[in-house]
Amino acid sequence: MTGIAGGVAAPPPEAEAGTARPAAAIGQAEPGRTGTARQRAFAEAAAEFGVPVEVLLAVSYHESRWEHHDGEPSVAGGYGPMHLVHADLSATRGEGFAPVSTAATGARLANLPLTSVLTDDRANIRAGAALLARYGRAARGGAAPPRDDIGAWYPAVVRWAATPYPDEARNFADDVYRTIRKGVRRTTDDGQRVELAARPDVRPDPGRLAAFRLRPPKRKRAAQCPPGMTCGVIETAYHRLDAEDPASFCNYASAQRPKDSFIRFIVLHDTETSYKRTRALPRSPKYCASWHYLVRSRDGKVDQALDVRHVAWHAGNWWINSHSIGIEQEGWASRGGRWYTERMYRSTARLVRYLAERYDIPLDRGHILGHDNVPADSGKGVRAMHHDPGPYWNWAYFFKLLGAPIRATAGPDSELVTIRPNFKRNRLVFSGCVPKNEPKDGGKCGAAPPRPSSAVMLRTEPRDDAPLIADPYLHPNGGPGTNRYGDWGARASTGQRFVVAERAGDWVAIWYGGRLAWLKNPADNPVLVPTAGAYVTPRPGLESAAVYGRPFPEPDELPPHVAQWTYGRGRVPGPYDRYEIPAGQAYALIDTFEADVYYAAHHDASAPGDRTLYTGSRVFHLIHFNHRYAFVADDEVEVLQAG
Repeated sequence: MTGIAGGVAAPPPEAEAGTARPAAAIGQAEPGRTGTARQRAFAEAAAEFGVPVEVLLAVSYHESRWEHHDGEPSVAGGYGPMHLVHADLSATRGEGFAPVSTAATGARLANLPLTSVLTDDRANIRAGAALLARYGRAARGGAAPPRDDIGAWYPAVVRWAATPYPDEARNFADDVYRTIRKGVRRTTDDGQRVELAARPDVRPDPGRLAAFRLRPPKRKRAAQCPPGMTCGVIETAYHRLDAEDPASFCNYASAQRPKDSFIRFIVLHDTETSYKRTRALPRSPKYCASWHYLVRSRDGKVDQALDVRHVAWHAGNWWINSHSIGIEQEGWASRGGRWYTERMYRSTARLVRYLAERYDIPLDRGHILGHDNVPADSGKGVRAMHHDPGPYWNWAYFFKLLGAPIRATAGPDSELVTIRPNFKRNRLVFSGCVPKNEPKDGGKCGAAPPRPSSAVMLRTEPRDDAPLIADPYLHPNGGPGTNRYGDWGARASTGQRFVVAERAGDWVAIWYGGRLAWLKNPADNPVLVPTAGAYVTPRPGLESAAVYGRPFPEPDELPPHVAQWTYGRGRVPGPYDRYEIPAGQAYALIDTFEADVYYAAHHDASAPGDRTLYTGSRVFHLIHFNHRYAFVADDEVEVLQAG
């Protein structure tokens, strides 16, 4: 995003290909502005201002993925395909920035009205090209680099990143040039087909970087951050609340992971409040929640709030907390499309790749999950579980950035499938009230317009007007499911895997939450891909298999004081009381674990056996159960292979 802190890089996406819905169906493009008009606008602007079209296209792709967004600004105040900023950025002064308008500067350089630059995609691209040309001249102290010398424009791209942190600026430029070498193509949400042809011969020339005098302001640097990413630090309070009681503490549990408890998951959240407010929350010793990292929306800036070795209180499930890393992302689930910016996706992806490699975490949807996928400890907690990052988080794109795209891995007849709708074409309507603290739509209630979504809706029968599936904890009176933001029980999410139960024309039934759930999978717009892998089903002779929210050892397998701590504080031993897997049903297997509980009773680890991982005799399988994951005991199921 132009003119603000950022430039945090991530592994580049593979070339994208997609077919957008006709512009008339989307209701965004004007007559004569569909097809290749935007491609021509890039070529014309590049020629007019003497910049390489490859550089102009790649910079725009990394700012907006060539989207226009109907002239609406991003949360950073950026407009159009070039994401030119026109906003008050005074909040960034402490990070070495000034409240500037790159949109106004570009408009002046291109001799265009500012209003046109903010609302018209062609004018926006022209202003961006003029600004890039100016940066090219500044790097060389006079004439811009030759247009055919693509590598010589590297310093101009570093300047475009608009961050005083040299490593981050170079990371942004490196990503741009990596995309130039690999090439990319996509169809935008308003039907524009844009392509950057691969130029594998291009190599960046950083020779004139000194002209921009990148001098980072002083700040604490987080220790556990990807190389080249300048992460900030948030202090998370950790104190006794009662000087006489070592068990009275909040926010997190000190630990020495992975020495004393393995790390196997990364959980993505959204904050449901502003970045500024989120940074302040863990300073209170009575906040009683925490996370390891925070990602800002407008520029992808990353802060570390807690050393990864400690157990953050972030997921609402102690077992998941004990074995996971929590990443908060600024935004609101009900307005995620606005808050989940390109730089946020790339920063989070780079952070997740780094953490996954460091702690040997598989890059799949079973181990990289949303807060909305985390199971409740027990049935009594299901209704209180969160639904972020929600249906507008683009899981398919995120996994492309991770270098682990969600693809078919089996033949078309496989009984195991993965949810994988086309995000742009999969426009769904969700309803409810936006939290009052959301800056633009706070307090607004009702149905949102159709927006791209990673979710698919699930019905009780194979027809469009059939009721939506209802979760028994969310709808205890037996009513149907809804399209409300928080009604996660009526939908499945991209990357989740399920076993096929029946097929009827364009409709496919999957086993979901203990029952049949139907989803539409038309041949011309499929939402499923066939998958190879393991699944579980109740052992022969059993009427059903129990479903658990956490794989704790049995109380009699633990020391009495550990059992009291594990099953005290409202935690209920045993399985859910409203979930089960009846005989004949089957569910995709994610991973297998010995029963365990990480005992962390005292602030100073002074309890007998404190900070110990206690294990039990049973083995549990983690499965895709409904929208949330769940556990089943190995002695109640058998494991089979699909594909």
